[in-house]
Amino acid sequence: MGLGFATWLCSQMLWTYFEVVLRQETPNPFVGDVILFLHIVPMMAALAVQPHMRQERHITRLGSLDVVLLLIGWLYLYLFLVIPGSMLP
Repeated sequence: MGLGFATWLCSQMLWTYFEVVLRQETPNPFVGDVILFLHIVPMMAALAVQPHMRQERHITRLGSLDVVLLLIGWLYLYLFLVIPGSMLP
């Protein structure tokens, strides 16, 4: 959960840097958008892996695989659904 909030904060700090410090519009496509879109992955992984429950070592390794597959799925959605829409004039 902390990693998800940290990536969210990173995205907001990048946006603030462009808008307030540099006084220019954020570029399109903006790297902060990728971070903002993918910040939900660690949060969902924290809920899916359930670190508060005691588990066997074998199941823990499968939890890590689930996190990687979740990240790949969200990255796929971002690349094929969000990027083409942001390239429109």
